[in-house]
Formats: sequence, structure tokens, C-alpha cells
Amino acid sequence: MEFEKLRLEGNALMETDPAGALAKYKKAAEVGDGLERAQALANAAAAELRLGRFGEAEGTATKALEIRVSVTALYRRAVARRMLKAYEEAYDDLVAAMAIEPLPVLREEISALRRAATSDDDEVDRLDALVKKHGLDLEDGDRTSAGDVARACTEPFYAGRGPRNGIEAYAGGEEIKYFGPAGVQLVDGVMVKQEGPTVMDVVIRDESYYYGTLVFRLAFAERYPSAPPRVRCESIVQHAMFSDPHARRATLEFYDKLLEKKPISVANTVATIREVLAGGDSNEWARYARKHKERQLIIDAFKKHHHAAPELYEEGSLLEAAVWGALEPAVRDALGSGDAASCCEKVTDGVWSLDLFTPTFSKRLIDEIDCFYASGLPAQRPNSMNNYGVIVNDVGLENFVTTLQRLVLEPIAARLFDRWQFDSHHAFIVKYRSDEDSHLDIHTDDSDVTFNVCLGRDFEGCGLVFCGTIGKPDHRSHKITFHHKVGRCVVHLGSRRHGADHITKGERLNLVVWNHSLAYRDSVAATAHNRDYSVEQGPPDPRCVSYTHDRDYGRFKDYPKDRAHFRGRGCKPDQPFLVIITKESLVDDDDDDDRWSKERIDALGAASAKAQGLRHPITSVALLGPKQTLYACEHGLLKCGPKHLYYWRRDGTMIELDAMCLLDFFVEEAFRRRGIGRGLFERMLTDQKARASCLAYDRPSSNLLPFLKKHYNLSAYVPQPTNFVIFDDFFFKD
Repeated sequence: MEFEKLRLEGNALMETDPAGALAKYKKAAEVGDGLERAQALANAAAAELRLGRFGEAEGTATKALEIRVSVTALYRRAVARRMLKAYEEAYDDLVAAMAIEPLPVLREEISALRRAATSDDDEVDRLDALVKKHGLDLEDGDRTSAGDVARACTEPFYAGRGPRNGIEAYAGGEEIKYFGPAGVQLVDGVMVKQEGPTVMDVVIRDESYYYGTLVFRLAFAERYPSAPPRVRCESIVQHAMFSDPHARRATLEFYDKLLEKKPISVANTVATIREVLAGGDSNEWARYARKHKERQLIIDAFKKHHHAAPELYEEGSLLEAAVWGALEPAVRDALGSGDAASCCEKVTDGVWSLDLFTPTFSKRLIDEIDCFYASGLPAQRPNSMNNYGVIVNDVGLENFVTTLQRLVLEPIAARLFDRWQFDSHHAFIVKYRSDEDSHLDIHTDDSDVTFNVCLGRDFEGCGLVFCGTIGKPDHRSHKITFHHKVGRCVVHLGSRRHGADHITKGERLNLVVWNHSLAYRDSVAATAHNRDYSVEQGPPDPRCVSYTHDRDYGRFKDYPKDRAHFRGRGCKPDQPFLVIITKESLVDDDDDDDRWSKERIDALGAASAKAQGLRHPITSVALLGPKQTLYACEHGLLKCGPKHLYYWRRDGTMIELDAMCLLDFFVEEAFRRRGIGRGLFERMLTDQKARASCLAYDRPSSNLLPFLKKHYNLSAYVPQPTNFVIFDDFFFKD
């Protein structure tokens, strides 16, 4: 049927293209009947949540609930309401869902809801207390909402350039100079009659302990100046009051100092920033200040050395010209055309590549890094896994990377992915040599979108191995090995598992930019990564297991001699993986993995028989029929195959036919309600090109019938004399 086709197409698109999935679900809602329409709307709400359209998701889930009350729709509306900070309504939805079926995911969401509500209420109460403490007690209609102000701060920001509404303030001395768009009236630096929050970049040049140039973003709620602006530091800084990773938001201690000054104004906000930069009494302040000073001293010391690419340290339009000059003509043309992705080639699903830098610029950047090495100045290792390289932000190239991010990387990512609002970055050079870092273990990045461009030099080997996305059924399946060439950039999500093969000759240097999006990190899609992993679709490819990340690494590969200390220390738990067995696919017992699978399958078959009260198992590798297919993972199995039987309709008439039947379905009790059974069932439906309503079920258990009702809206069934069960739609197959 068209509905089922659209539903399955939407499911296939959900991970990589939620907008495409949303279109499929909406179409399915149009063609489906009542219950199908409710299911499609609930799925559409899930897609809208992934896209960050929380208001639309709430409305779509409500429409689904008007047709049929379901746990799925209640849960998705609750998530949307939590993101909209409608905490009481979200809690009511979760209570209603728990009354239907107390699923673990509902308990997790209640915990998330409580954390969000507690955090927001606590911040509002503390901020309100500060307002009252400083004699700014407001009427209820004017009370400051920390949540509103925080949301106003989710807009992207960039050091070294004005914000999107064009307001800048320069505080090089006591006087503050404001610059705004032509013809726009500014009061205290803030636009007059602007809808929504206003943001401003404040550039502070100071010679205090935090000497140098720092850029701060101020976000003004509509109530300003009744409410203080929200503040965060755009520049990379080490400071106790801006210690929030990536965002560097000001702490409430900062606002306590700000509200001591009256009235609330840009000038007093700048004065407070200067005050907290100038000094503090705590050991924490001294520790952060010392780290910041050490970094700044290295940057300043390097300025006195020879530079191979001095244009990278320019500012404003000169720096923009340097960035444009580094790009291949095809990239400049694509960016100018409005379709930045037209210069990209698809490597595999979710991975793209493009010729980004010219060979000339790639060499100049390497020469510049060589100048830093020649200076003898200390360099911090790029990340927790690479030992050789340099953080380019820490040698004076922060503004260059920021400009590259704004002009080039963000527009490209906007066309390729849904997490494109970049707010900060971590950029570094990695270096591979046979006598240094010769390879890199499979891993994921602390990045939302990663740009990785090869700069040179001459080398052989060291390909970039791409596997699946973390936590997905194929996350340890090899997809492709990308081979670097000078100037070529590969683009992927940080959640993509990848690693570098061994280098066999020469030396390879790459510029890697980890881009961070605060809006994405606060979204439902980001929090989904913390949930239980999906059942793997099969044994992992040895190329895609990681001794640093996978606790079960030793089951598939021997630990490297110099990495034996990682045994059992991986940060990811053992994951059940899916094996698909038919009579024809069985191989010799000499295969260790296959033997392990057979032994486990036989044990699961025996456990299934015991759970059903059968005297003997009906599922084992030896009992597998020639036309049967077995789907199994470490904690569950599903067996299906055709059966030639007589099937009775509800009106008493009979039909003789071959039908696909579910013959055995079992998940160990301790591992139920984790998505394992649903994963096995969905994979079977996909492979067999079947609908749940068009299967015959052999002796369905008391657990299977509620499972089918919950996930597939199947409740009206017709018992058969053969102990099979079929549903009304069984006789209406396509």
C-alpha cells in the first residue's frame, strides 16, 4: 500500500535527511486511514523535533492524539513542550503516557524534564533574587526570564566581525563608540523598534591581566533596560566567569556584579566586563588567568618571529581577502552562486569532499606551521588522541579560522547538514609520520561538523576510514576509505566514526576544524545520542572497532602491544549486533565469530522455548529450514519463513496459500524495552518487503500481541485452528 511505502521511505530518511522524512510522513498522513494517519503524524512530529521545529512538533503530535491516544504521540508532544519550556503540560503528557505503558524512555524523559525545569526555575529565581537585591524589583509583566534571555543568545556569533544586525561597540578606552546600520537609530547602542532580541558585539582592548583584544556578545531581551543583557565571550579565553565550554557564557556571579551598577546599560555592562577581567580574589580566577596569560604570551612571542604567511594575521577586509585567495576558484564560484554545496562531491552517505585550498596556499600554511616549530615555542597537543601537531588558535590564527568558518565553512555546512549555526571552533594541525603518530584509532569528534583538509607533504597510506554514525545499527560497518590529496577537504558530522590508517611513507599534515553549534547541542537530536544504542546489523568490521572507544574490541581484534592497557576500558559498552542466517549462508565451524553466533543462537532458542512453555526448542541453527531466515543478536532472535496453510477469514470462508509467518520471536527479559525487539522486527519487515498486518503469527505470546498493538496498531485478529493468528488486513495484501 502507498501508506506503508511512504512510511518506510520516511524511516529510511530520518537519520540523514529529517526534512525529507517529514515530507514522506506528511504525504503518508494524507493517504492513510484513521490509525495510519495518527501514526504518520506522530512520525512527522519526530522529524520536526529533529529539525528543531518544536512549536510545529507540538501541533503535529496534538493532531495525532486527536485521532488516537498513543504513547508515541504523547511522548513526542512532551519532548516538544519541554523544549518550549512548557514544563507542566509536558509532565501531564508523560504521566498520561506512563499510565498506558511505563516505558524506560518515558522515565528518562521525566528525568530530563525535571532537570530542565529545575535548572531554568533555579536560574530564574537566582536572577530574580539578584534583581531584587539591587533594588530593581519589577512588576510581574516585566520580570526577567532567564530562559528567554538564554534563547536570545543562541544566535551565531563570530569574533572579529559585526553581528548580523550590524551593531558593534568599540571600547578601546573609557569612551564607547557604537556602529550600526545606516539609518538605524541607536539608544545606548541598541536598535530602536526592533522586533525580538538585539545582539551587539563589544570589542574590548585592554592592557590589564587579560591584555589584548577580546570580543563579547551582548544579547538584549525586549524588556531591556529593565532586564540586563545576556553576555558571553566570543573570543577564546580562559576565565572563571566565562568557563562554559564552547559557549563561554557569563556566570550568575557576573550578573551579581553587573546589577550592582545602575542603571542597566551597555556602558555599565562593559565596565563590569573590564572589572572581572582586571582581577579577582579566588584561586580559581588566578588559575584561569594564568592559563590565559601563558597562551597569550606564546601568541605574542610568535609575532616577533619570521612568518611565511603574514597575511593570515591581518584583520577585517584584508583578512577576508586572504581567505578568498586561499580558495580554489570552484569554491569561490559556488559560494558566490548561492549554492555552496555545488562544489562538493558525495563520498558516501553523510560524507562529502571538495577541493578547498589551492596547492600554493596549502604549502604556505605548512610553511607557517614550520615557522612556529622553528621558533622553539611550546605547543599544546591538538586533542586527546593526537600527540603531534599544534592548535592553530593558540598560535595567533584564531581570527583566520573564524573568518574561514564564517565565509566558507558555515555556508557549505548549511547546504549539507541541519546543524550549521556555528558559534565556536577548535582548529588544529595534525601530523602523521611512521616514527610519531603513524595512525589514529577509530573515534568520533567533539564537533558538530568537521572539516578536514590535507595540506601535504609527500606521503603514502594513511587513508581516512569511515564507518557508520555512532549508536546506529551500522555504526561499526565500514563505508569507505577516503584517500587524501593536497588541498582536498572532507566534511562529515562529528558523530561519524572514523580513523586514520597507518602511514607507510613520508609525512602528512592536515588542518582540522571542529565546528560547534550551540543551537544543535541544545536540541532533541543532540540528546538522542545519549540514548541506548540500536542493535547492530551484524558483526562489526574489524576496520571499524576501536580500542579507545569499544569495550568489546578484544572479541574482534588483538589489542596492539603498546595499547594493551586499553583492554576493557573503552568508553562505549558492548553492543548487541545482528546476524542474519539462512540455510545457504551457514559456513564452516572454523569461523570463530560464526561458531560464537551458533552457540548463542541455540541458547536463545532454548530460552525462547522455555519462555513459551514448550518441551523442545523450535529454533536452533540445526533446525533452520531451507526457506527460513533467522535474525539474531546477542540478546534476542526472530525467525520467519513461508508456510503453506489453510487460512480462515472472519466470515468463516477459507483460503489456501503460502504466507510469510513469524515463527519465533524472543528477547531476554533483562534486555526488553530497549529497542532490541523493534530493531529485529523492523529489519525483518524491510528485508522481506512485508507489512506487519500481512504476516501470520505462530502461537503469539502474551507479550507479542501488545507489541503489535503498540507499534503497528494491530488489534483485530482472527485466530486460526492451526494456532496461528492473522489480522484483518492479512487478506488485503498488495
